Amino acid sequence: MDREAIKLLVFFILLSVISAVAQAPAIQAGSPDAAGPVGIFLIMWSPGLAAIATALVFDRSVRRMGWQWGSSRLQAIAYSLPPASAIVVYGLVWSTGLASLNTVGFDNMIAKEFGLDGTMSTIGAIAALGTAGFLVNCLAVLGEEIGWRGYLFPKLNERIGFTRASLATGAIWAVWHYPGIIWGGYQGDGPLLYSLACFSIMLVSLSVVAGYLRVATGSLWSGVVLHASHNLYIQAVFDPMTTDGTAKSLLLTEWGVGTAIAYSVVAIVVLRHVAASSRPVCQ
Repeated sequence: MDREAIKLLVFFILLSVISAVAQAPAIQAGSPDAAGPVGIFLIMWSPGLAAIATALVFDRSVRRMGWQWGSSRLQAIAYSLPPASAIVVYGLVWSTGLASLNTVGFDNMIAKEFGLDGTMSTIGAIAALGTAGFLVNCLAVLGEEIGWRGYLFPKLNERIGFTRASLATGAIWAVWHYPGIIWGGYQGDGPLLYSLACFSIMLVSLSVVAGYLRVATGSLWSGVVLHASHNLYIQAVFDPMTTDGTAKSLLLTEWGVGTAIAYSVVAIVVLRHVAASSRPVCQ
């Protein structure tokens, strides 16, 4: 086993141990709330902690993880992709009447979240989330992205090429969530196997896009922006703005086929672009 393979092995061992410890309270209780805010934060930072520890042990440095900002234009694209995809998917479901838009419930929820009296306007609520809420999300997902796009994906990209590295990173990213989904109460309202399938397709597709942005910008912050924007707009904006029901469970949210298809389409476009390109991103 070569040195780089040993690094990956150590990363996976550390990731497994830290994640198991962090997720234990939620799994024992069958609810993510049992982990508490600190526990949830530690779960999300498990990949980053494993990556930083591995890099310090073997390389005595974390400088090669892509800390530079990169292209602001591509960072803007990373931010815009989740809400643009959600507008299409959720808008289609709303327009067909399979689920309904619920701005009043959303406005009241955001007003309560920010400790405000009365009801915020929908535009004001989205603006508050899109700025302050986005920054909070960035801090949380940074831990994951240090592990996935800062460490794991670049290592795999060097060994097996862009496409397989993106797909493998996405598959690992998805499987890493499985204990919390299966035993920890972090799941959708649809059938478990259906939710797992849709969630996995969504993350693998998102991983392709994040991998492309990581290579194109040279920056792990592109993954942070994309990931934080997804969590913000899917979980905190479009889901609360949609009335609960079967259509929402099966078509929308992170567990529905609509979100999975939307990201899959973007991933296919990216893979076709990479295949037709002579730039280093294909390597």
